[in-house]
Amino acid sequence: DLTPTTGILLLRSTAPGRLHYHPARVMLSPLGSVPLPPLRVGDRVARATGVVDIRYGSYRVLVTGLRASPSAVPAASPLPAPDSGTLAVVSMNLENLFPPGARVSTGARPVRRRDYERHRDKLVSLFADDLRAPARSVVTEAGSASVVQDLAARLGQCTGHAYHAASRPSGDRRGIREGFLWQVGRLHLERVESLSAPG
Repeated sequence: DLTPTTGILLLRSTAPGRLHYHPARVMLSPLGSVPLPPLRVGDRVARATGVVDIRYGSYRVLVTGLRASPSAVPAASPLPAPDSGTLAVVSMNLENLFPPGARVSTGARPVRRRDYERHRDKLVSLFADDLRAPARSVVTEAGSASVVQDLAARLGQCTGHAYHAASRPSGDRRGIREGFLWQVGRLHLERVESLSAPG
């Protein structure tokens, strides 16, 4: 049930009389070659037509048609360039950036090189342009150590600042890693340690 006043999705449980709020976002993704118009925070979607899909606990609509009205909220601008003596540190979820040939999940098709490169280059653009080439970046959901190294190399090529990278495996059975990227000459890595939560 989608409540008309709040737009909050209510899911009915299999148990009689049970009702709970679904906390996940409903995301819009293009289906095949159908392009999506650029959307900003505050834009209103009057109608989205497509196929509902769920992956890793998040719903998304594979859009075949979309009508939206623009928001009066000003467009977000890139972060200002850091002043001298300022250290910029950011954190970014790479959203399952797996290397070509790897499988994101059991039964999934292998990642195609062109899809990997498109995903990687979009992330590099965010780091370089929107985040202004931060001195240190913490990244999550990297599919391998080579992915983190490749991201650092491409970021260096794009910004003119040399980057190094390090990563450690997590407990995820798919081999997902967390990692660090840092600018050579501004930071020096002493060691990498993995911390485990109690229990």
